[in-house]
Amino acid sequence: MLFGSLNFVQTSIHILHTLNYAEPNDWSRSLPTGQPNEVMAILLKRVRAD
Repeated sequence: MLFGSLNFVQTSIHILHTLNYAEPNDWSRSLPTGQPNEVMAILLKRVRAD
């Protein structure tokens, strides 16, 4: 989960994509949190543990 301003969330998603952590389309759309100028985005990522 990412919380912050829309710019922060979008920038963080881009950085995580650059680091090959997650595709931008794998994140939810930015959702309002109810706090002024704050949104959140959710990523579900399954990791195989051997």
